Amino acid sequence: MKRHLGVVGAGAVACVACGAAYLAGWDGAYRGTVGFLYDESDYLLAAAGSWWHASPFRPPLVWTLLHFVGYPGVVVFNLLCVGVLAGAGYWIGQKRGGLVGGVVCTAAPLAVPELWRWWPRAMPETTALAAVAVAAAALLSRRYWLTGAALGVAALGRPEVLGLAAIIGTAGLWRGQRRRLLAWAGCAVVVAPFTVRNAVAARAVVPICCTGGMNLWAGNLEPTRPSRARLQFVRHNEYAELTQPGLTAIQKDTLCRRWFLSELQRRPGDVAVLWAYKALHFWWGADFSGHEATIDPAMAGLLALAVAGIAAGLARREMRGTAALALLLIVYFWAAGIVVFPMARLRLMILPGVLLGLGLLGDRLCHPAGTGRA
Repeated sequence: MKRHLGVVGAGAVACVACGAAYLAGWDGAYRGTVGFLYDESDYLLAAAGSWWHASPFRPPLVWTLLHFVGYPGVVVFNLLCVGVLAGAGYWIGQKRGGLVGGVVCTAAPLAVPELWRWWPRAMPETTALAAVAVAAAALLSRRYWLTGAALGVAALGRPEVLGLAAIIGTAGLWRGQRRRLLAWAGCAVVVAPFTVRNAVAARAVVPICCTGGMNLWAGNLEPTRPSRARLQFVRHNEYAELTQPGLTAIQKDTLCRRWFLSELQRRPGDVAVLWAYKALHFWWGADFSGHEATIDPAMAGLLALAVAGIAAGLARREMRGTAALALLLIVYFWAAGIVVFPMARLRLMILPGVLLGLGLLGDRLCHPAGTGRA
C-alpha cells in the first residue's frame, strides 16, 4: 500500500511540477484575459454578479470558480486536477497491470501535449476528464457512490457526462446489479445544489445549464459555419430571431433545439452526411472553433495502444466489463463531438478511456496466459 501511495504521490507531484514549469515558460499573450473564456459576456457577467442570480446559460463549473477564486484560482485548480488525473491513472493501471501498468498510466498524461495546451485556460475539460477518470477508477473498485459523485462534478463542466451516469445505472439494472443505482444518487447529490440555484435564478427547472439546444444549432445549423460543415444548413432569419431583445437563455435554447429537430426531420440524409464529416474531423483537420484539431502523434499512439488493450480485454471474459467501459468512454465522447462540435479540447475527454485501455494492455502483457486480475 505504501508503495502504491508513493507512486501515486510521485506521479501527481511530477504532473503538477511539469504543469507549473510549462505555465512559467508559456507564452501568456492571452493569460488572464477574456480570450481564455468560453464567452466574454456570459462568463464574465456570471462571475462578476450574484452567484444565486446569474443566468443558467453556461455550465456552472468555470464561472463558479471564476466568481469565488478568480482566474489564478482556476489555473491552480486545473493544475491540481492534472495531478488527480495522474493518481486516477495509476489506480486504473495497477488494478489491471500491477505496478508497471500503474506507472505507465500515471505517466501517460505527461505525454499528451493536448492536455498541456488546454489546462491553463479557464475551460472545464481538465476538471471534467480528471473527474471521469476518478469515476472509472471508482467503478472498477465497485464504489458506485463515488462513481456518481465524480460524474456529477464532470457534468458541471461537460453536461453530456450525465448520459454516462444514466448508462452506468441502466447497465447495472440490466445485469441485476442494483447497487450501481448509487451512482445516480451520488451524481444527484452533486448536481442538485446547482439545479436549485438555477430554479432561483431562472424560475424554471434547469438541471445544469441550457446550452444543449444552442450547441445543436451552432454545431449543425449556424449560418457562420456552413463552409466548415460543407452543407448549407442555413435559415437566414435564425440569427435575427435569436438576438431579439428580451429573449431569455431558456427561450433561446428552446428555439435552437426546435430548429435543429425540424431540420433533422426534414433532411435526415444531409444530417447523416454532416455527422460523417464531423466524425472524421474529430480526429483530423481544423475543428469547428477554428483551432487545429489534428490528433497529436503522442495521443494517437496512446489511442492505438489502448485499442489493442481493449481488443485483448474483450477476448477474455473476466476483462470484458473493463474493456466495455473503456470502449464506452472513447465512443461516447466521440459521438458527443459528432453531434455538436468536433473540437480538439473535447477530444481530451477520451483520455480516461485510453487509460483503461492501457491498463488492459498492461494486464495482457503481464499475464499472457489469462491469469490476470478480475
